[in-house]
Amino acid sequence: MSNRYTLGSPEFLSTSALRGYCSNGRDLIRPLGNELRIAAEELNAVLREVPTGQGGLLESADSRRKARMVSRHLLRAAEGVEGTCTGLIRCYLSFERNFINNTPERSRRAFDLNG
Repeated sequence: MSNRYTLGSPEFLSTSALRGYCSNGRDLIRPLGNELRIAAEELNAVLREVPTGQGGLLESADSRRKARMVSRHLLRAAEGVEGTCTGLIRCYLSFERNFINNTPERSRRAFDLNG
């Protein structure tokens, strides 16, 4: 039985196998970045309302600071997911540039900025 939460078997016997592996990884991991960003915002909103127990006028400012500090870890996790997706795409593009199209003229992608 195939597990939908895997990248597939890392058997790099063809160009399409490497491309498929990198694409599967990106497709699997990419939605987690948005989910972590939303969770960070939700966590921040909830923690801002939790009293820190110190009382006084500075309690709300202290709660907001602590909430931001805690929820920032989820934001960093989201950035890690984005970096992972970028690395997977760069892996295949680097392979293509260095092993398939080994001449500079063929390895660069042409973008038409006028069209």
